[in-house]
Amino acid sequence: MILSRMRLVALSFFMTLPILACGVFGSSPPQMTPTAVSTPTALPTTISQATQPPTARPTLPPPTETPPPQPTPTYDPGLADWTVLIYLDADNNLEQAGLLDLQEMEAAGQSAQVNVLVQMDRAIGETAVADNWTSTRRYRIVGDSDPNTISSELLVELGERNMGDPNELAEFISWGVQTYPANRYALVIWDHGAGWNGIAFDSDGGETGPSGDHITLQDLRVAMDTALTNSNIDKLDVVGFDACLMGQLDVFHALQPFAEFGVGSEELTPGLGWDYTTLLGHLYTNTSMDGAQLSRQMVTDFINYYTEVEPDQFVTMSAVDLRQLPILTQAVNQLAERITAVPNVVASAIGDARSGAESFARVYANEYEQYASIDLHHFASILSQRSPDPEVNAAAQQVMSAVEQVVFAHEQGNAFEHSAGIAVYFPRNDQFYDPAYPQMSGLQGWDQLLNSYYDVGFSALPQPDLEINNVLRDVVSVQNPAFVDFEIIGREIENVVVLASQLEEDGRLRLVEYDNLIPEPTLLADGSEIVEWRDGIHEDFFVWNTLVTYLFDAEENGDFVVMWPTEFGSSLFTVQGTFQRADTGEQFSANLVFDHDTGQLTRIWSYQSEDKAGVAELFAQPGDSFQMATFYIDTNQQISPEPGPTLVFDNQGKLYFDRRPLPSGSYQFGLQAENVAGMIDEAFVDLTVENETFTSGYNAYLDPYLGFQFLYPATWYTPIYADTLLYTSQRDGTQQFQLTLYPNLETAVDLQTLRAQVLSQFGPVDILFEEEILVSGIPGLQSAYGYQKADGSERTGVFFLFIQDETGFVIDLDAPIEEESLTLDTIRQMVSSWQFADANFNTAPGRWSTIQFDTFEVAQPADFVYSEFNEWQRFSSGQHIFVALRAQPLEGTSASTLAKLVTDAGSGVQNFVSEESYRFGLGEHIWDRVDFAYTATDGTNLWGYIMLRIENGQAVVAWAEAPTTVYNELETAVFLTMIADLDAK
Repeated sequence: MILSRMRLVALSFFMTLPILACGVFGSSPPQMTPTAVSTPTALPTTISQATQPPTARPTLPPPTETPPPQPTPTYDPGLADWTVLIYLDADNNLEQAGLLDLQEMEAAGQSAQVNVLVQMDRAIGETAVADNWTSTRRYRIVGDSDPNTISSELLVELGERNMGDPNELAEFISWGVQTYPANRYALVIWDHGAGWNGIAFDSDGGETGPSGDHITLQDLRVAMDTALTNSNIDKLDVVGFDACLMGQLDVFHALQPFAEFGVGSEELTPGLGWDYTTLLGHLYTNTSMDGAQLSRQMVTDFINYYTEVEPDQFVTMSAVDLRQLPILTQAVNQLAERITAVPNVVASAIGDARSGAESFARVYANEYEQYASIDLHHFASILSQRSPDPEVNAAAQQVMSAVEQVVFAHEQGNAFEHSAGIAVYFPRNDQFYDPAYPQMSGLQGWDQLLNSYYDVGFSALPQPDLEINNVLRDVVSVQNPAFVDFEIIGREIENVVVLASQLEEDGRLRLVEYDNLIPEPTLLADGSEIVEWRDGIHEDFFVWNTLVTYLFDAEENGDFVVMWPTEFGSSLFTVQGTFQRADTGEQFSANLVFDHDTGQLTRIWSYQSEDKAGVAELFAQPGDSFQMATFYIDTNQQISPEPGPTLVFDNQGKLYFDRRPLPSGSYQFGLQAENVAGMIDEAFVDLTVENETFTSGYNAYLDPYLGFQFLYPATWYTPIYADTLLYTSQRDGTQQFQLTLYPNLETAVDLQTLRAQVLSQFGPVDILFEEEILVSGIPGLQSAYGYQKADGSERTGVFFLFIQDETGFVIDLDAPIEEESLTLDTIRQMVSSWQFADANFNTAPGRWSTIQFDTFEVAQPADFVYSEFNEWQRFSSGQHIFVALRAQPLEGTSASTLAKLVTDAGSGVQNFVSEESYRFGLGEHIWDRVDFAYTATDGTNLWGYIMLRIENGQAVVAWAEAPTTVYNELETAVFLTMIADLDAK
């Protein structure tokens, strides 16, 4: 387990969680004298323009409960019950999967009441079969149990066609409906999918289109409209997508005028796709299914296949009632209207909802940002709980209700607990926003929401501030890990990562490790959690043990590799590189997906087009190869890939990984903090790694709280804390280790007294031997014991104890009697390797400190001096620069209390100018705020503001001022950071 993926657990009796931010409070503002003489200065542009809410737009009426019912078509007994049209574009790297699905359709059998028609375009010479055709054909599916023969009826030989052309789709639909009329129609579009970016990526358009063409959402609208007009039918009953990422609102919105029901997946669809044998078998058994029933069956059969046949917890599938979709699109538009009316108030809540929402295509590492697909319901749920604006909350809840009404069948794997059936496009900042989106999407309200969030929500956000305060040692190894103490100050921090790089002989930095730091989760009102970095100051640490992921093949060819994390807490990590087929020599950009829980290669995902749109799974065959990417960091701290070593897949189509000690040499270790606006700060230190000699089979545990260190077997899990208990076990669970701390021991407590207490808690055991020992030069006692479990098995164990700085340490190792020799060897290694860091461990001061009052906890910048004045807590840095905070009784309303404060501030100041109050969102709270300006008696032009929020029945007030020459910098980087971090008790 990688330390950076462990939540940092506090010892409740003597420490607090270092990952949590400290609060910030203020002090008393200076008295204002009536002797100012200058003309009032203008108010700051950044305040009067960027933070003032725009004029509210007209609100939409609430969505109607349900659209009027459509007339039911008359059933014609002379027609088949169903015609199912499958548009199978396999003219790409999905050809093999397309042929398998064609065989699955045949294996289902057939029914006189169901026509299954397939148009399939193949890649040239990709897969050799008995009938190795490479063009485009139309088939009527005929039942056949032979998986090696295509027995279906060949209806039309079309030659090479561009199935990325909407005219081709329209022609196929029209032909199928007119040639095989039925009472109901279903269309399945099979291929690479890219959500709002489209579907049906055709590698070879032949004479009818360009290579790499695909059907956009605009194309889909045109194709459907043309086909239905030519066929003289109003709508198809069902349109389903056997493709990745097509369960987006944009897609369903484009489809809504042309079909009753839509079926698609929010997540990537595995390469095996839909289980056509089971699905068509169910339809053949019950041909009287209506569109809703068939849609539901599509969802059920898909999830059953990936639960029972090919277990995969990273799948989703949904059926959407397109007749009711206007309810959802109207609710989304109304939410957009509410948000764009108060973007500065709810920006923080939107950021929390965006980063906390269930997201998809996470296994694509960097390209995940391109797809930017999140679950709409989960986004709205978080927003409704985090937004300080009640109208936004209500609109978000209306979106949730609409999703629940529109999605009538939905299933997902265990990895997508918060998937609810419909995704939306939401890049985390404008750097990843695709300007083509508004041209492709019909959701103009949603696009307006995105741009309002980017333009206004980020307008006054400061860059994060990160600094490394202390490093325990600069020569490190597997058994002498580095301890790095750091400090982060900022607002709306979205992610903090650790980076380790090797300095190569040519002076370049090769990235060898990249991983997320995970803060403590925030509990929401509904009992769920989101992972967020609280606004303000974070004092934290990282322990780096120089063990890094090593990727290799069955022949032990390999190298150190960066495994990119997919999401906070997920066990899936990806490796980027190039996949090459042994038989054809074709190459594809690809991501290998490894599960750290199982240690297995689980998937290989690739792209269809050069712009990395259109995603699909590849299946490795023996002899296929993978050239892993090696990443380098340039002088601007930009990460870029270069071709690395090539590995060969074995007879099981597998590659392997473990964690190995880095080679000795010079390294750079650092951290990078990024906020929701994409602003970054980073800090690095130089370290020397010496891993030539160490005790084989052991890793080091360095306690980040008390500074003790010992060796433990590499076959154990990394020790973790539960209150005062540090524990771990062997991976097979046979050996159990625990270290119990007894803090604040009285001086009268000696080793024998502590030993007696420990034995009284053990229960009945037989003491086998006892001896005195030295642990890091400290006197201790060691005892071996044996006992019999209730099931009759014999166990043995050893514990040793000592007292250091009035804290008792009791270390116990328990194992089966058959492992007695190993237990003794492990204990000896622990005792001999035990050491303590120096007395200054983890005490390096940061640039900010925490100060507590009766009603506040506050972070104090190092260059701001605290004083108390007239019940204000005041922090100042030079003349005219201060932040002051206090809690006071609420007198009347929030508006009247704030008005009185502003009146008092300007009393006697002849040229004091203030603006109208407005709502100001900061963190989780809405403040009422008034900006003001005046000129001091010494001629200094000053800007400032007073803010007030109601909490626990009292008014929490913040007052800040600074000269106009430094105001903008201090207002964002210091004043608002302190106020955002303020924690009222």
